[in-house]
Amino acid sequence: MIDSTREQKRAELEQKIKAMRLMDDNFMTAVLSDKACAELVIRIILDRDDITVKKTWTQYPINSLKNHSVRLDVYAEDSKGTKYDIEIQRSDRGATPKRARYISSMIDADTLLSSENYDELPETYVIFITENDILRQNKPLYVIDRTINGTPDKFDDGSHILYVNSQIQDDTKLGRLMRDFACVDPDRYSYKVLSDRAGYFKNSKEGLQTMCRIVEEIVEKEVAAAKREDVINLLKSTKMSPEEISRILKIDKDVVDELSKQVRQ
Repeated sequence: MIDSTREQKRAELEQKIKAMRLMDDNFMTAVLSDKACAELVIRIILDRDDITVKKTWTQYPINSLKNHSVRLDVYAEDSKGTKYDIEIQRSDRGATPKRARYISSMIDADTLLSSENYDELPETYVIFITENDILRQNKPLYVIDRTINGTPDKFDDGSHILYVNSQIQDDTKLGRLMRDFACVDPDRYSYKVLSDRAGYFKNSKEGLQTMCRIVEEIVEKEVAAAKREDVINLLKSTKMSPEEISRILKIDKDVVDELSKQVRQ
């Protein structure tokens, strides 16, 4: 009976995967974990062919004991050390300007070591690909850089925030990319590197199994991250012992003990 239920749940998950688009963050995360796919997307959005992605991380956590932690959908680094965060946002609430600012600041804090000079901060790009036109100016792409008021000059601190409006799917490189992001069938994609990767996850037995594991691992990480935040909040706001917190939240006491030491340092 247990095996039958497990098989049924796996079959249901496989059907959900086959219906996913790149606008679904779990599916986009899996596809863009491939360096070639992430590189293509970054090159098209920035309209630059000179970017070579060296590393990618998915569901990359940046934790903070005192402040709000973040988890980046797709985090990439190129051959020059530039950092890129690609976020899928189907909800308008998830793509507010202050959230973009906070993510950018957390990447800076995670990047610069205590022994390093501020000038060693890398250039960073926080890229939101949004379901709706968040900034409501009917543009396909919004590039936000700091400027010096009263002059045409940029305040060149190396941080950039971009919003990609997936509603505009015209016959440009970016428009065709957004059509691919909105499409369920990889065979209809404009870009082969994305089609091949998405097709692997949707149409092959091995790919479907891999995608199922990825989705299950992402859910587990999200649950673990939420519990971690709950532990930190309880340690800060109550006098509950680690034993009590461990019992109530059903978290290993060693984990609670370690967080307790860090919070109280």
